[in-house]
Amino acid sequence: MMSDNQVKLSHFVKNLFLNEDEIHRQEYIDYIYYLISQTDIFNIDLQELNNIDYDIDEIKENYQKVPVINFNHSNCKISDLTVTAYLDSVVQIHQKEYNNQISKLALIFAIINIKIAIVLISIRKKESKTTDKNLIEHRNTIKSLFNRFRIAQKLIKSPEMSNHEDYKWFWNTLKSITSKENITLEFFLEQLKEVQNNEDLEISKKKLLDDIRISYQYFTDLKPKILKGSTAQKLYRLEKYNLDYATDVQCVLEYESNAKPKLELERIHDENKNQSFTFDSQKISALSTGSVTVQNYVSNVAVQHIQRLQHIHQCSRLYPDQHSLKALFDECYNDFSTSAPDSKQRKTVAILLLSMLTQVDPEEWLNLQYARKTPKIGMKRAIQLKNKRQKIIYEQDRFWLSTEFQIFQNDSFEYPQGLLNQTNRFLLPLVKDFIIVFEQEPQIDKSDLYAKLSEYRKKLKIPRLSLQRLKSLLHFQLYQQTGNKQIADILMGIDSNHSSSLSYCHHTKPLLHQRYLETLSALSSKLVKILHIAEVDMNFGSRKAPVQQQVIKVFAILRQDVMRACEENKDYLEIFNLYSIWLWHILLLFTAARPVGEFPGFLKHFDLDHNLLWISDKEIAGRQGDGRIIPLCPFIVEQIQYYLVFLKNFQKIYGMRNHELHRHIQKILNNEMTLLTVWSEKEFVALSPKHIYQFVPVLKKLGDNWLRHTTRAYLTNKLDETLILALFGHELSQQEFAHPYSSLSLCDYKTDVMTSLEKMKEYFEIIGIKIYA
Repeated sequence: MMSDNQVKLSHFVKNLFLNEDEIHRQEYIDYIYYLISQTDIFNIDLQELNNIDYDIDEIKENYQKVPVINFNHSNCKISDLTVTAYLDSVVQIHQKEYNNQISKLALIFAIINIKIAIVLISIRKKESKTTDKNLIEHRNTIKSLFNRFRIAQKLIKSPEMSNHEDYKWFWNTLKSITSKENITLEFFLEQLKEVQNNEDLEISKKKLLDDIRISYQYFTDLKPKILKGSTAQKLYRLEKYNLDYATDVQCVLEYESNAKPKLELERIHDENKNQSFTFDSQKISALSTGSVTVQNYVSNVAVQHIQRLQHIHQCSRLYPDQHSLKALFDECYNDFSTSAPDSKQRKTVAILLLSMLTQVDPEEWLNLQYARKTPKIGMKRAIQLKNKRQKIIYEQDRFWLSTEFQIFQNDSFEYPQGLLNQTNRFLLPLVKDFIIVFEQEPQIDKSDLYAKLSEYRKKLKIPRLSLQRLKSLLHFQLYQQTGNKQIADILMGIDSNHSSSLSYCHHTKPLLHQRYLETLSALSSKLVKILHIAEVDMNFGSRKAPVQQQVIKVFAILRQDVMRACEENKDYLEIFNLYSIWLWHILLLFTAARPVGEFPGFLKHFDLDHNLLWISDKEIAGRQGDGRIIPLCPFIVEQIQYYLVFLKNFQKIYGMRNHELHRHIQKILNNEMTLLTVWSEKEFVALSPKHIYQFVPVLKKLGDNWLRHTTRAYLTNKLDETLILALFGHELSQQEFAHPYSSLSLCDYKTDVMTSLEKMKEYFEIIGIKIYA
C-alpha cells in the first residue's frame, strides 16, 4: 500500500521528459523501466527509497524495437531533447552490440545514470521559509550528466572525433576505477576526487569528470540543489598565487565561488582586504624552529619582504640590465653568423633570437619545423600561429609577423574614411635569414634550446635566463626606453585582454617602427642593419575615433540645435533636452569617461572650486563604491556653472506652469537626481545612451564610446602616458591616482591634464553655450 508521502515511480519517469517533445515517448519510458530493473555495480535499488512507490508491474525487454531518431534529418534540436537524445544514443549501443570496452562501460553507466536521475528528480524541496525560494530541481544537473555521456559515447562510432584523446582518457579513467571488486559509490567518488586533485591534470580533463562527480555527489547526499547566488549557503574558495619568483611567499585570497573572478580579484586588490600570506620560516632561517626570538625576527623580515614585493613591477624583478642584454644579443648573433647553414646551433640560435625579437613563445617557432607549410621566400599564403591572432606573411620581398589586435572596431560605420585610424593590424619586420632556416635540416627540440640557454647563462653570468623570461626581455627594454607601456605592448603583440589601455590606442605606424628600431639599435647595431622597414603612412589603433573634421561637425550641429530651438521659441522641454544632450557630449569628451547611465553623476560629485570631478563609470552593477578623480579644465567648469544658472532660471520661469519640472530641478540641486536628465515618455529620467539615440539617431552610427576614443587619440604624444592612464583609469593595481601607494602628485596631475584638455577646445573648435532660459 502506498503511503501519503510516496509518489509513483512512473510519475518521476515522465517528469524526466518535462518540456521535451513527445518523440517515441512510450517506447523510451518502457526502455527506462527495463534499465532500472537491471542490477548496477553500485547496487542502487529504487525500491528501497521511502518517497518512491515502485509501481512497475511489467518489464518489456524489447529494446531492439525502440526506434532510433535521426537528428540530422529532423527538425528537432538535441539541446531541446536532452533526455531523449541520451536514451537514443544508449539504445543505438544496445541494439548494435558493439564488442568493445567503451560500449560495455556506456551501458553500465546508463543504468546508473537513469537511476540517479530519477532519484534527483524525486528530491523534494525542504519546507523552509528562509531558503525555499533558493531550492530548485536538479534538472540542469541531469542535463549536464546526460550530455557529457552522450558526447563521450560518440567515441564508439567515431574514434577520431574532436577531443578524442580527452574522451579516451575519460573512459579509461572510469574503467580503471570500476575494475576493482565490490566497489561502492562512495569509493568511486573518492577516486574521482583524487584524479581531479592531481596538479598536473589538464583543466579540460578535470571538467570532463565534474559533471559525473557533482551529479553522483548530489545523489549520495540526497539534498536539493541550491540556486546559484543564494544567501542560504555561501560557498567560498581559496586562490593562491606566488608573490615572488622563488615561490617562498604565497598570497591567499578568499572570495565567494559564485562571484565573478576578475571583478572579485580586482575588488580584493583595490580594497586590500581579506589578504593573507603564507611562507616557510625555515627557508628564511633554520634557527626559527627552536627560537621564539628568531621566529619574531623572521616574521618582521617577511612582512617587509611582502610589502616590497607588492609594489615592485613584475617586469623589473631580476631582469638583465641593458649591458647584459646587449651582450646576449651580440653573442646570439655571432653564433648564428659563424654556424654552418645546416647545423643545429644555427637553427637553435635563430629561434632564440626570434623569440626575443617578437615575444612569440619559442614553442611556436619550434612547431614551424613540423608544420605542413614552412615559411619560404615567395610564399603567397600566410602561416598562422597557434594563438590565431598572429601569422607570418611574405610581402615586399621580406617576412613580417602580422598581429591582429582585439581592439574596438566599428564595422557598421558607413564612412570608414571618416575614422582616424585605418587598421588594427600591425606588421613587425622579421630577419629573413632567421626564417629561412626552417626550410633546412636538422630538426631541433626543446632540449637544444635549454642547452644553449644554459651555455649563455654560464658564459654571460645572467641569472634565471629561462625560455619563459627570454621572450619578455625586449618588452622590458622597450618599456624602459620609451616609458610607454602601450607602445611596448603593441610592438610585442600583447593583446587588449592583458593590456586594457590598448583598447583606446592611436599611433602612426612609422612612429611605432621607429621606437622599435631605436630600442633595438641600443642592443644590437648588426641586427638593425639587416631589418628593413618600408615606411607606410598609416594610423594604427581603435576604429572608433573620427577624424578632426567629423568631431567639429558633430559638436557644431549639437550646439546649433540648442541655439535654434531658443531662437524659434520652441517647446521649453525640447530646449531642456537639447541642452542636456549637448552638455553630455561635452563632458564625455573632456573627462574621457565611459558613456554609462546616470553619467556624470550628482552635482555633489563636482568640486568646481578645485576643478575636480569624482566619477564612477565602470560598466558593472553597483558602481557607487568604485571611482576615480578627474581634473576639470576651466572651460568645463564655466559650462557647468552656466548650466546651473540655466536650471535655476528655468525653474523660476516654467516651474509655476509645470510643478513636476519645479520638483525635478529642485531634486537635481538637492543631489536627489543626477545632474543631466531629459523629459522622455512623460517623465524626467536620467540621461543614458539610449536617450541620446532616441533624440539624435544619427549618432548611433558612431557607437557608444566614440568620445572616449577621440580623447585618447588627441592626448597621445601630447600628455605623459602616466597621466593619460590615470585619467582613463588604466593604471596598475595599487598604483591608481590617490591610492596610498601612488607616487602621482595631485598638483602635477591637475595642472598637466587641465592644460591639455583646455587646448582640446581650440583643436575641435568647440564653442560654449550660455543661455538663461
